[in-house]
Amino acid sequence: MMKVTVNFTYEKCWASMLVHQYNLIVRLLSTDLIDPDNKLAYEYAEVIGDNKNILKALEALKDYPDIINYKIIKESENGKRMIIRVYLRLLECPLFRIMHAFSQNKGLPIFERVGYDGSLYWDLSIKHKSTVERMVSKLRKLGIKQINIRFKKERELTSKTFYILKFAYEKGYFDVKRKITLKELSQELNIPVSTLNMALRRAVKKIMDETIK
Repeated sequence: MMKVTVNFTYEKCWASMLVHQYNLIVRLLSTDLIDPDNKLAYEYAEVIGDNKNILKALEALKDYPDIINYKIIKESENGKRMIIRVYLRLLECPLFRIMHAFSQNKGLPIFERVGYDGSLYWDLSIKHKSTVERMVSKLRKLGIKQINIRFKKERELTSKTFYILKFAYEKGYFDVKRKITLKELSQELNIPVSTLNMALRRAVKKIMDETIK
């Protein structure tokens, strides 16, 4: 399996619009299908920026084609950080149709992110590069020209690394109040502290990459 990131700019996306037009930071949190047949969904996002810009952006969402309505779920005291729930007609979004087609037919989980410049990032795992080529072809038909693709071969945890990680876990190294120190762990495993520390960090990062990205 290979990890692939497809990066492109599509300003018609409501999240990208908030970044480009209102200088906001948008972090997509989750999408919940509430009517799969009609492709209606709630999309949750964290919006960060100047309070006046956020309020202007939310007003703009009322007239956005794909959006039925929105609701502020949580707001910071100064109003510079909000979590919003956007009620979307996904079938009217061409990007969703592409994501949906590949996710359903190919069994590919696609994770979407919004960059600080408003560009979109799709992260997925594939077996064949032809999958990405077909996806890019569909994006180009929408008029998207600047598409960047980054391949990264997935590295599985080796049996040795897995053993070290499991040993550390069972000994309580990852407990909130650690039951064993890194030095004690290195003595029991007969591995230098620096080597053990690097092995644990790489193993944890691997797991975090798979979980968060």
